[in-house]
Amino acid sequence: MTLQDFLGVLKRPEVILSLAAPVVGLLYAIGEYSGVVDRLSGREQALAGLRRLENATGYPRSWIFAKAADQQIFNAVFARVKRHVPKDTARALRQAGLKPLLITAGGAPLQLTGLPPEWEQKDRAFYSSGHPVLLIYGSRVDDHGSLPDGKAQRVCSIGADRSAGA
Repeated sequence: MTLQDFLGVLKRPEVILSLAAPVVGLLYAIGEYSGVVDRLSGREQALAGLRRLENATGYPRSWIFAKAADQQIFNAVFARVKRHVPKDTARALRQAGLKPLLITAGGAPLQLTGLPPEWEQKDRAFYSSGHPVLLIYGSRVDDHGSLPDGKAQRVCSIGADRSAGA
């Protein structure tokens, strides 16, 4: 068999299709291993957002605003939680002139007792997996980081059950 005959065999549709799946799988595995898939899909930014939401230091560290330095993280997390806002609720909020501006964990972190008081807040407290993740709608964020007309919508929990799709 000559090289030309071999190349002719490679051009046949059934050979191309039988080689396509392993080649695509190999390319995906390389992209997954190198982190390219995480960057392209936004998963890297979403995981950074989850780590911020789990951070028990509170404002401003665990608040993810839809502006400035937080924009990419906000967009990545928002893309994953927006489907949990009921369509009629989202429509009513839009009609009221409110837009998603903030993602944060709801409630106070749980305090651990018996630890030295000089430890940082993040080391003396934690958010449980049941703490809600809130998507806050408003018309604007003021200079102090508050939303004067904010409305909160629970979208999932910090330790959301992955089988529930949250």
